[in-house]
This record gives sequence, structure tokens and C-alpha cells, in this order.
Amino acid sequence: MDTRSELSSEKEVILKKISRIDSMRRGSINKQIIKTKQKDGSVKENGPYYILTTKDDNGKTISESFPDAKYEFYRQEVENYNEYKVLTKKYEALSEEISKTKTDDDSLWTEKLKKKEKSK
Repeated sequence: MDTRSELSSEKEVILKKISRIDSMRRGSINKQIIKTKQKDGSVKENGPYYILTTKDDNGKTISESFPDAKYEFYRQEVENYNEYKVLTKKYEALSEEISKTKTDDDSLWTEKLKKKEKSK
């Protein structure tokens, strides 16, 4: 198998992995514990509370608290999004690498396009 075919096969594998991602959510999860001082001087800890933090299209930070029971669900969705980002970067790199490994036939095709553009 030539290099170009191997790269194309890798791209197919990445596309299959991406297609298996069921749901995803941008952002990060933070655990918050709120400390309050009691009348007797002791400190009481409340929580933990979980907060999903992300940015909207305008760059504004949005925070959403959610119950402990949904922690694993949210964590998996954030992890899925991070995996998606890694896979799309790999896909992009492979696509660029395929472009660099064009055959002579591809070069002839490109030259024909250039000739057409010049004749216009």
C-alpha cells in the first residue's frame, strides 16, 4: 500500500471514531466547595457543587451548575468533545499530508487548471 493510501485509510479510521461520538459538550468542569464561617467561629464546608464553564460565540463565559448525579454524564460529554478536537486536528493534518503526496498525474491536472485560468 502506498503512502497516500495509508493516509487515506487513517482518515477513514478517524471518521469512524468521530461518528461514534454520541454527544459532546464544550467546556470544563470545576468542583466548588463553599466555606461559611459559623457564629461559634468554626468553618463549615458546603458542597461539593459542580459547575460547567464554557464560552459562548462572543467569548462571554457561561457557567452552569448541575447536580452531583449528573457529574459522570457531563464529564463524559466534555471528554467526548476533547476527543473530537484531537481527532479533527489529526484529520486536518492527514488531509494536508495527502495534499503533499500528490502523484504526477495530479500535477498534470493542476497544470491544466492553471492553463484554463490563464486563458480566461
